[in-house]
Amino acid sequence: MNKYLYLLIAMLAFGTTSASAQNYIAAIGLRTGFGIGVTGKLFIDESTALEAMAEVRNRGFGLTGMYEIHHDILGIDGMQGFYGGGAHLGFTQGTESSNTSFNEQTAFILGVDGIAGIEYTIPSIPINLSLDFKPSFNFLGTKAVPFFIPGGAVSFRYIISQ
Repeated sequence: MNKYLYLLIAMLAFGTTSASAQNYIAAIGLRTGFGIGVTGKLFIDESTALEAMAEVRNRGFGLTGMYEIHHDILGIDGMQGFYGGGAHLGFTQGTESSNTSFNEQTAFILGVDGIAGIEYTIPSIPINLSLDFKPSFNFLGTKAVPFFIPGGAVSFRYIISQ
């Protein structure tokens, strides 16, 4: 089921129908999915946005910065697909095991992220809804922190500047 959802999100994000004009300039809100946290998005031109995320996940905390390209999709006013990349850092608690013992430890993590998703800005009220797939690749951590972590979320944002 999940692989079909991820495929649908990728097809909508990359399958654009026209050039884009953003529906807002800045928005902040909640992000919930594999973790829970806050998100803020700022458009720096008609089709490019920067997004910052702070999330609690797996007994840890992380900060992520993303660079995203947005395009209108499906010919629906307010509907956009997006894709991009960025980086994350944070910490997590994990358990490393050896043949003789378990070792609980807090680890600093650092890595890169990809993102693909769809978002809809409600025309009559200052609300933006988003669904994304955001895989992460950790390059710094411990054996208790996986190299690849699938991710994704639903975000609810309040538009603070149009």
